[in-house]
Amino acid sequence: MPALINLAKRLASSTFVWVLLILVCLDVGIVYGKPLRLMNATNLTGINQNPVVAKLREFLDSSRNPDVVIVGSSLTLVPAVRLDDQYHGVRTRYYHWYSRNHILEYDKADYLAHLLSEKFGRKIEIANLGVVGSIMSDHYLVVEKTLAAGKKPKLIICMVAPRDFMDNTRSEIDKTPVYSALGDFTAFNDLLAKNPEPGRVFDFVVGNVWKFYKDRGDFKTIMTTWACHAFDRQASLYLANKFAGQKANPNDVYLAGPIVGVLDDVKPIYEVKPNTLSDLDEYRRVYLPVNKKMIAEQTPYLERLLKRAGEDQVPVVLVASPLTKENLALLPIAELADYQKRLQQLSAEYGALLVYAPANHSLNEFEDSCHMNATGGSKFYSELMKSISGDQDVVQRLQSGQLLGQR
Repeated sequence: MPALINLAKRLASSTFVWVLLILVCLDVGIVYGKPLRLMNATNLTGINQNPVVAKLREFLDSSRNPDVVIVGSSLTLVPAVRLDDQYHGVRTRYYHWYSRNHILEYDKADYLAHLLSEKFGRKIEIANLGVVGSIMSDHYLVVEKTLAAGKKPKLIICMVAPRDFMDNTRSEIDKTPVYSALGDFTAFNDLLAKNPEPGRVFDFVVGNVWKFYKDRGDFKTIMTTWACHAFDRQASLYLANKFAGQKANPNDVYLAGPIVGVLDDVKPIYEVKPNTLSDLDEYRRVYLPVNKKMIAEQTPYLERLLKRAGEDQVPVVLVASPLTKENLALLPIAELADYQKRLQQLSAEYGALLVYAPANHSLNEFEDSCHMNATGGSKFYSELMKSISGDQDVVQRLQSGQLLGQR
């Protein structure tokens, strides 16, 4: 006992032990408090903690190995949240704060998992990796990084819509939030296979053990911005020359645009507003003029996704997401036909199960022209369950929990 007391006194008087303890507490605060998400809006939040894509790297770094992985845009997120809120007896909300701090970060589909678990007699876990505004090349990248990280899903559900191939408002393939988050992401086994420099291995290992080290660049961005604003100084000699004689503006530090708090409008709104199809003007800009160049660039990524899943013997359910007739009416008839033809040809070529949206969706089953509410989502999940239940390969994998070729 005296020996233990002496050891405790020695440790308590050790500077190294106290520094280590402080670092551990700091890291715990960063991991669970996620301070970078609360400091500013996404315009000054580093990509690793940007709520639009932060869940992707968190998933890849985690030990989660779900049975089903869902990829797609916000069309996968909104109905999942509405139905899961209903399933868990939680009042869902309809305002900016909830969208930004819950829907964008959502990575589950508990109600669908419940349906699948009941159907196949075993617990099914789902990772919902849908990302708002993502396009087909993003969906492929998420699948590629998921499989490269050693995840072994029994099924991939890829939800697509015409916008995923022809969005005029999106930037280049390598400028999307998903690419910014995952373009340089490497799982450890994938990293070692490329014979990396020792420095890269060090950064990878330390970054995964020490959260602050991994996100140090993000904290530097925030602190630099605040310091420049507080002391009326520019962040660099370049900016000092560019804005000589002008008051330092935090927006100029990284040319990021206006700073907007993430806790604005925190009074909950539980009542859903009538569907006025308020996003149709946005979708008119998305669709028109038809971006043939983007279609030609994005279509091969669907093929790459199907081929990559096949290499790991993971079946794919390709879903033509439900949209309102008002949304689809914005598309030229020929382009809509070409879109449907592409899905049919590629799903047939690579053996994917193609699921079409129910034809009898009504306007009151959507929150706008494209996002299903709980009613629409429930109808859609019913159709999805019927299609999955009718595919023997998919049924076998979900029932047994095994991949193709396993015994």
